[in-house]
Amino acid sequence: MNFLHYAIFMFVVCCGCAGRRQLYVSAPDRKKLAGLTFATVGEKMDIEGVARPSLAKETRTEHFMNVAFTLVLLSTVVGLWIYFR
Repeated sequence: MNFLHYAIFMFVVCCGCAGRRQLYVSAPDRKKLAGLTFATVGEKMDIEGVARPSLAKETRTEHFMNVAFTLVLLSTVVGLWIYFR
């Protein structure tokens, strides 16, 4: 089996496992997530007298760059798949 076909197969299997787990397991409490993500990092620290910075939204340029790099990555994978099949 070609490694690229195996990668597609494993991606589908992993997505299926993650989706199935999401259906049977409830989301953890927000208190357990405090400090693990950028959105909740301030919840673990005792902030007094310091303004909490708001999370900036993605700018138009950043969005364009994300989409462009995603398309480059996708076309590279598809190109390698076609070349090595």
